[in-house]
Amino acid sequence: MGDLEEHLATCPHETEWQAAEAHKLIEGKARGISLLVGNTHQAMPDGLHHQWTVFVKAADGSDLEAVEQVTFLLHPSPDGWVVCTRAPFAVAQQSWGTFSVKIEVLLRNKQVARFEHYLDFGCPLTQDSHYIQFAVSP
Repeated sequence: MGDLEEHLATCPHETEWQAAEAHKLIEGKARGISLLVGNTHQAMPDGLHHQWTVFVKAADGSDLEAVEQVTFLLHPSPDGWVVCTRAPFAVAQQSWGTFSVKIEVLLRNKQVARFEHYLDFGCPLTQDSHYIQFAVSP
């Protein structure tokens, strides 16, 4: 039995595609990056507005070298896009309410990963972890 078939046998919940992708990581043909996507929050003294920062940052010691840029869509208008071309990948603003921020991470190999983060004003820090796998150049 080959390595891929052995992996499928030990991980029956995975599809053949998932197993093949995991096998690429094992063989060194793929790499991955762990990201944290979230926001910080602080209530303003007026009691109505909030100071917040939405961010994409490395998790678990991951290196952001593979990230070319991060684009944040704050609202659907020509001025609603904020593009960050170097770390820290973050946008700080003030608002009175929460909303969903669409986030696009462009890797140097031109692969794109998209996320959506709903601003949370209930906690000082809210974040989710994401993993992006990408092919290694030969």
